[in-house]
Amino acid sequence: MVLATANSGAERVLLLLRRGDDWFVKVRSHDESVDDETLINHLYDPAKIGDEGVIVPPSVFDFCRRSQETLVVGNARIDPRFTADRVIRKHQIQSIACIPAVVEGKLSVMLYVDSCHKADVFTE
Repeated sequence: MVLATANSGAERVLLLLRRGDDWFVKVRSHDESVDDETLINHLYDPAKIGDEGVIVPPSVFDFCRRSQETLVVGNARIDPRFTADRVIRKHQIQSIACIPAVVEGKLSVMLYVDSCHKADVFTE
């Protein structure tokens, strides 16, 4: 996670794993922290965004869950697909990349990275 943060230009990196119908945040990293924070069995519920430690915009999560495709957004503040998302507005998130992984025919993992300070940080 430290390498993903350092080498991608991301400010935040989260690894989400699916178990049954539920999603769990397994690891969270932030560019301002020295150590990765391991969140074993921390349930991710897009309907409950009150947990400030887990910032994955529901619209991004839903897009990747439905499409099962990598999503790269140059500036989510002006992208019409995401401007209404309350997490993007509240945290002024600009650059986003979300990479879903299908294992044995099922969407099982998502890697989410973002940057609030710069647009167009990530590429496909």
